[in-house]
Amino acid sequence: MDVITSHQQGQLDRAMASRIGILTGSPGTGKTFTAASLIKRIVDEHGMPSIAICAPTGKAAVRITEAMGKMDIPIIARTIHSLLCVESNDGGGWNFAHNSNRRLPHKYIIVDESSMVDTSLMASLLWVMSISFRQLVTAHRYGT
Repeated sequence: MDVITSHQQGQLDRAMASRIGILTGSPGTGKTFTAASLIKRIVDEHGMPSIAICAPTGKAAVRITEAMGKMDIPIIARTIHSLLCVESNDGGGWNFAHNSNRRLPHKYIIVDESSMVDTSLMASLLWVMSISFRQLVTAHRYGT
């Protein structure tokens, strides 16, 4: 198993210093791998039910699931829409089953590839998190 570098650990520590952390970097710099290292630590310390892993697309969810698999973490990442449980409503539209009345039970939420998430979807995700949540998002740095 690969180990994150001291630089990656420093960036991760900095990102996790508050309730919402952002881990940015150019493509290929190890953001997903670094997030997987954090996930391993959270699972080891708090158990799998305490964490949810999501991404804006199925392809991104598969990618972080593969990174976690390399670290023997048996969690399958989901799309954000899947995590929030999209359901149809009576008017022919849709809404999320998780809302202000039915919050997500997880203390930790990891959002990989968050630069692809629009503000409305991110607001929906933030709205349904538990009061004591911590979130890490990974994103490409703009201009790279």
